[in-house]
Amino acid sequence: MRVFRDEAFMEEGSARREAERGTFDPTYLVYSVGKLMLLKLRRDYKEQQGAKFSLRAFHDRLLGNGTATFSRIGGCCSARTPAICSTSPPRVDATPHSEVL
Repeated sequence: MRVFRDEAFMEEGSARREAERGTFDPTYLVYSVGKLMLLKLRRDYKEQQGAKFSLRAFHDRLLGNGTATFSRIGGCCSARTPAICSTSPPRVDATPHSEVL
């Protein structure tokens, strides 16, 4: 509760409810991990772009991947895999998912 109150500047009642939700809601962990992964991805992209960094460009590249997983999007910030975050429409793979697995 202290973190929500002191770091997020929440009122005591709201901080307590948020702490309880984080304790008992299993999806809270998934949300928190995803948020941290996204922030790291943005930080890495910002370091790579330097002075050319644009939050809008980052969002456009990220959202251009649709519902891709973090493991696939992770290459978005890497010069080694620029095709993952190309500005062109994503390539449609005709291979059914059952054959991929």
